[in-house]
Amino acid sequence: MITGNRKPSRRLLVWALLFCSMTLQASPLNVLLAELAVQQHSELRYTEQRHDALLGVPLHSEGTLRYRAPDYLQKTIERGAAGSFVIEGDQLRVQRGERLHELALDSHPLLMAMATALRATLAGDRAALEAQFTLQLEGGHEDWQLRLRPRQREVARVLFELRIHGSGAKIHRIETEERSGDLTITELLHGHAE
Repeated sequence: MITGNRKPSRRLLVWALLFCSMTLQASPLNVLLAELAVQQHSELRYTEQRHDALLGVPLHSEGTLRYRAPDYLQKTIERGAAGSFVIEGDQLRVQRGERLHELALDSHPLLMAMATALRATLAGDRAALEAQFTLQLEGGHEDWQLRLRPRQREVARVLFELRIHGSGAKIHRIETEERSGDLTITELLHGHAE
């Protein structure tokens, strides 16, 4: 019989905390993020199709993506509207030809959310992802999809969902679906870095 006066034993509390901790740590999402975090830098070729709901014609670009843990991401567009985007820390630098623009990400919630989605996924930073998005992992280890839906109302007015597809510790495709109906599909080409 259990009475209100008895306190649970320390041993029981320790076991309960240990069990809860192991259950949380071994979740498939935590395992995936830990595997992704192992790679501290990468350079990959990519192709990208942007399906604009108004234009009705897909826009194609390709180039190179570079990542260096924990917060450096560079996208160099070589075909399409040539230029580069560099995110480092909380700064975004956009270069088109000779023109260079710098922006503070914290003053642009949509850009901050997009940067967080990619960098925090690559860094395995679940807390950063959950601060900006609700997360849903689908599939198995060799064919997974991580769905990210924005938490901030201001971001959710524009961005419906990001879907990151991969196998093991490799991301293969990123789909960005906007509320307007626009869809951007970025394919990462492993083994094709320059």
